Amino acid sequence: MPIPDRFYPAIAQIQKQHEFFDVMHKAMGELRIEKGSDFNLDNIALPVQPARLPIELLLSAADHYSAFRMLTDESREKGGEWHTSAPWTLMRAALEQASQAIWLAAEDDRDERIRRYLRMLRHNGAQATTATELRYRRKDREKYRAATIKHREVDFANLITKYCRTSNQVSTVDRSISLLDCIREAARLSDVTFVETVERYWRLASGYAHGLEWTRLAAGLSTFHVDEEGRPAGMFGLNPEKLSYLVVMVTGTFHHALWLMRKRCGSSCPDSCPKFATLTPIDFLHFP
Repeated sequence: MPIPDRFYPAIAQIQKQHEFFDVMHKAMGELRIEKGSDFNLDNIALPVQPARLPIELLLSAADHYSAFRMLTDESREKGGEWHTSAPWTLMRAALEQASQAIWLAAEDDRDERIRRYLRMLRHNGAQATTATELRYRRKDREKYRAATIKHREVDFANLITKYCRTSNQVSTVDRSISLLDCIREAARLSDVTFVETVERYWRLASGYAHGLEWTRLAAGLSTFHVDEEGRPAGMFGLNPEKLSYLVVMVTGTFHHALWLMRKRCGSSCPDSCPKFATLTPIDFLHFP
């Protein structure tokens, strides 16, 4: 459904975030891991090159944002017809991946960064095993699983012995990764707005991804009328104002993640991340 004129300021805010993203996206292409940097020493410590993962996650976040931008550009060309759900799901993916990049690289202590990487590696390995074994007939799956897990556990045992010095550290590496924990930690560190507000909008975006009706009621733009037969009818469209708040949260998270990547790569950057709220006119403390 077309966007009413009263939402043009929200659309302008989204366009403003596109300008920020363009600058950050260009800077992503200039990332280089310098000799002696945190990421360089992380890669020396582990043969599996742990520094690649947070950078890859941020590149993936940028890819989702680029797809979102293409949708908004297409909407302008079509006279204001916006997709209802896809912008939310793309922003959700960008937020999740930028948040995971922050979670992986946030700790100044190298051993803690490596333990987080090992936890991510174990989580990804378990997911990959489950997905791959579906290629096999049921009777062969147990055999495949046993062989794969045995091989993976031997590799992990050596790494865990080296980097986990207490039983608590071992149990931490064994735990599955919670996306919500990554979202919360990234929100706390990026300080775009309240942690609870970021979580709320992430849950809204997740609801759109899963087709949950409550999200359309909470964040959509609804129009209701009575049809020719006297029955109530209605439709839901995109509410650009609600979406614009999430877009600012995503670009703010991306901004902190990029600063963190530059810091770990040994690039020139401030000692602390400039507060993103100082770079945009939105009042970050009063998201509805």
